Amino acid sequence: MTGLGSFFIEDLTLASMLLRPFPATTLKDVRFSGGGDMDKVKRVFIKTMHDRMMWPEVQDQLIQMWPPSTVLDIESDHSPFFSAPTQLINLLLEAMAHE
Repeated sequence: MTGLGSFFIEDLTLASMLLRPFPATTLKDVRFSGGGDMDKVKRVFIKTMHDRMMWPEVQDQLIQMWPPSTVLDIESDHSPFFSAPTQLINLLLEAMAHE
């Protein structure tokens, strides 16, 4: 493959080597309890708009359960560090500016 397609294959190969399976059911019993020092830390939630593992509606539920100080959206799948790294970096810089 030539052109941009070869970068995709390289990215896919790298991702398959770096990512490890994670049972999504692990998160089903997570409980968020605020208070104390936890509420002193500013939290930023980056909502992945094309996520097929954690649908945007599920992300909204997480946001409601433990509201962050800022919510930012990215037009990405579940792994923006692979699929949209430049946009993710820009959002992280934006999140730092909210401090």
